[in-house]
Amino acid sequence: MVYYIKTKGWQILAVLLIGISLFLVANQYNSIASRFQAEIQEKTDEAVPVVFLCPQTGYYSFVGEDAVWAAKYAVSQINLQGGINGTPVRLIFKDTRSDQSLAASYFLGASREVPAVIGPIDAPASAGIAPLLEDTGTTSIASYSYEDIRTEYRPYTIAFMNDSEIGEFAAVRLWKEKNPDIKDVVIFTDSEDDAKSDAVSLFQKELPGIGLNILDVVDISGTRSMRRYEQCAIQALNKKADGYISLLSAEDYANVLLQLRKRGVSDGRFITASFSAVSENLLDAAENSLDGTYIWDKFDVNYPGYDWQKLVKAYQASHNGNMPLNNTVPEIYDAVMALCQCYEELGLTGTETDPVSKAKVCGWFNNSPVIHGIQGDFRWENGEKEADYHFFVFQGREMKALQNVPAE
Repeated sequence: MVYYIKTKGWQILAVLLIGISLFLVANQYNSIASRFQAEIQEKTDEAVPVVFLCPQTGYYSFVGEDAVWAAKYAVSQINLQGGINGTPVRLIFKDTRSDQSLAASYFLGASREVPAVIGPIDAPASAGIAPLLEDTGTTSIASYSYEDIRTEYRPYTIAFMNDSEIGEFAAVRLWKEKNPDIKDVVIFTDSEDDAKSDAVSLFQKELPGIGLNILDVVDISGTRSMRRYEQCAIQALNKKADGYISLLSAEDYANVLLQLRKRGVSDGRFITASFSAVSENLLDAAENSLDGTYIWDKFDVNYPGYDWQKLVKAYQASHNGNMPLNNTVPEIYDAVMALCQCYEELGLTGTETDPVSKAKVCGWFNNSPVIHGIQGDFRWENGEKEADYHFFVFQGREMKALQNVPAE
């Protein structure tokens, strides 16, 4: 009886401690939201605010740095042209540190002051803020490039880039057409990224229909310092596959590629990679192993348009002559330009938080006019960005255009 009372007492204490802990955490995040709300209020005096949530530190910093540069560049171009209806635009940026909870706190604070937020640009953080969208009525122009998450939280989920699943499948289908002798494949993925897991599910369903048999799905997930690239490559090679499909980001793909090459995969045509790997980091890390391999992207780094070439020169001037290979550069540039066009056409100042104004912004992005982007025209329908896909094969370190597929 005494034992039961003591045990019961400890159980009650444990529940109380858990409750106190959850309360403190919730209070902390609400405090972060309130501080960010106050910061936005201070910065919107005589300016149109564009709030951008983006990781510059943490796991996804490799895309965040370029994205912030693109947002700043876009705002500078808008202000050179007189701002929005004569009012200058001010970029209000927050580093989400690749942290879902922090991103949610910043979004909550921003939702109290603006009708739309750009970012987060990484899929995990975008998924983290998605449950807040309906309650706040705030449009989120973020990493919703997969239909499932757009559908679940529609109409507030606006993808800043076109659908990744369509691009992944179209790229593999084209790779198969160019290499009909490839029949058995291994897929490299990172199960900690829901977006990549969605692509794997699509492949498992659709690849048999184009004559590809999946022998194995190799998961590279784990902490950055503990990833065993050699073991993952050996696991794939032991399956005796004809080809290898990578859904990995630049660092992971480069390391796996080096291991495959080291172990006898001499012909690059047997390897195809996702847009998530395209970056200067890939070119540096993969050394001379890219030759002959395939890759796809959501933009064309060699696009000849004047505005794009002007951006390239500005980027090179601040990046030691490097090219803007990260797809977030044109995508975030276009997102900032589109949001400002939305405010201008609707006659908004970007500080409206009433339900009617928020609904107008949401409706604009779900059925947008044709927008003249930095790499051609595009538009949004039901939150999906309709834009072209681009496919390449490497010749040495150079990405040579293979084929473009217009948006459906």
